[in-house]
Amino acid sequence: AMAQIGPGMYTQSTVLCDDCKGMGISAGTAIKDVKVLEVTVDKGAPQGEQYIFHSEGDEFPGAETGDVIVVVEIEEHKEFK
Repeated sequence: AMAQIGPGMYTQSTVLCDDCKGMGISAGTAIKDVKVLEVTVDKGAPQGEQYIFHSEGDEFPGAETGDVIVVVEIEEHKEFK
C-alpha cells in the first residue's frame, strides 16, 4: 500500500496475503497453463522407450519443477502389421 505522508513524500509498505502467505498461489491452487511439447519418436522405438523433457512439468513456489516423461506404448494396427 502506498500513502502520501506529506507534499511530495510517500511511504510504501507490503504485507503478506492471508490466502497464500506470500507464496504467490491462492489456497493451494496454481495457474493452469498449456504448453505443446513435440515428441519425435524414433523409427523402431521399443515398447517402454522413454523421452524425457527435463523441468517441463508442474512448477510451484517452494518446489522443484518436475519432468515430463513420454513412454512409448505399441499397439497393433488392424490393417498394418
